[in-house]
Amino acid sequence: MSRCISCNRNLLGEYCHHCGEKIVTAEDFSFKRLMADAFSSIFNIDSSFYKSLKYLLIKPGFLTQEYIRGHRKPYMKPFQLYLLCIIVFYVFFSSVDIFLVPSQWFFNSSEPAMEDTRILAKSIADKWNLTNEELSILYDARVGTNSKLFIFILLPFIALGSMLIGYSSHKQYGIHLVHAVHLFTFLLVIFLFIFPIITILPGNYSGVYIITPIIIVLSLYFAKSIKRIFNYGRLRSFLSSCVMVAIVITTSFAFRFTISYLTLKSLEYPFFMDGF
Repeated sequence: MSRCISCNRNLLGEYCHHCGEKIVTAEDFSFKRLMADAFSSIFNIDSSFYKSLKYLLIKPGFLTQEYIRGHRKPYMKPFQLYLLCIIVFYVFFSSVDIFLVPSQWFFNSSEPAMEDTRILAKSIADKWNLTNEELSILYDARVGTNSKLFIFILLPFIALGSMLIGYSSHKQYGIHLVHAVHLFTFLLVIFLFIFPIITILPGNYSGVYIITPIIIVLSLYFAKSIKRIFNYGRLRSFLSSCVMVAIVITTSFAFRFTISYLTLKSLEYPFFMDGF
């Protein structure tokens, strides 16, 4: 009797009954089988993704509720769904400045509030004998990378907000972290749908006609999610959602400025200038 190459158990059929490993045959390397496996793999991933995405969009709080109940098999894991959405977000909208401040506004602006960053940028440019344009190019590249690497830092703070409003229902921080991951993933998905519209709107209209509806949608979505997960009444759910939206906006703006400032500040040090 042959044994499984992965777990060394006795094989009783085409697949190992213990680990699921398949017995390799010559047919497995045929073009038809390879294409069938590729097609199957893509659509197996897509099926769980589409199911998770559907419930994320149309049933606020459902994925978190199912995860809490232990019904997890049909859906993508919370962090898996989040990572997929964040990758798609940055691949297609790498130039979007939601989670960073571009040099144009950070230290090339004449706004009085940006005086400190202008002074810092000038000292860095003088130190390394860079033109303002060269510093801007370097900073924009670095801050884009840093914002992608550290965006996950927002999740624990959003989870604390969820815990603040839902501690009486669920006292475990991990539950609120899962809730935060789903809420933030929904925000990313909304951005994916909204940004193509922003690109065709005049600059004077994008703020008024896009940001306000986003805040309204988030407030309603968060309220339904909170109601489902924490079993609150409508009024308490809505008031709690307003708190959560405020926390998401505040932490996002804090992250945006902090990551931008630390990126600029890091350019003072030789270690971060290597390769330039």
